[in-house]
Amino acid sequence: MNFRHIVFDLDGTLVDSAIHNAAILSEMLAERGSERRVTRADAIPHMSYGGPHLVTHLLGAECGDEMVEVADFRARLAARPTPETCIYPGVRSGMAKLAAQGLVMGVCSNKPQHLCDKIVGELGLHQFVASVVGSRDGLPAKPHRAMLDLNLADMGGTAATGLLVGDSEVDHATAEAAGLPFWLVSYGYPGKDWVATADACFASFGDVVAAILARDGERASA
Repeated sequence: MNFRHIVFDLDGTLVDSAIHNAAILSEMLAERGSERRVTRADAIPHMSYGGPHLVTHLLGAECGDEMVEVADFRARLAARPTPETCIYPGVRSGMAKLAAQGLVMGVCSNKPQHLCDKIVGELGLHQFVASVVGSRDGLPAKPHRAMLDLNLADMGGTAATGLLVGDSEVDHATAEAAGLPFWLVSYGYPGKDWVATADACFASFGDVVAAILARDGERASA
């Protein structure tokens, strides 16, 4: 299969937001008088399950009303710039290579839409993507297929021309629900007990790009 429409997960695939998120949660704990701090290692097992899960599990006993705490966390994310250090090595240059070959790209994340747009824009990835789909009212979250279907519609693609690249069992289940192949990046945030059965697995974003371009080259020469 030759892929023309490539959809990427955001956290754990294009960006490593665990350190940034951990710092904000540590700040929230400090304001509550707690001596406990959250590390990147603490955050990683919870990164693929959405903001409410992340906030409630990592604030733990110091967590008050869930809706209030999650809103506070997200407001802090929105208020401060996304650190350049969050982008994984090779992502910006790799997406530029894919765009130069005429491949159409999108981003699909359970993070709220305004935060997805903010991160993609601040890290300079907006120039490469035709569709950014984040969580919003009325749109079921991954692993439901609705978000990925919206990406494909925005991009002018179908399951037959698409590929989802992600880092977790949530992404894999989403691809299966939508009928797309799934490529796993092993550097992200998979569940510790998940046994991956992806169509392919890659240790770096550069390896993903090389594999996509190799397939595109085979298509062009066929």
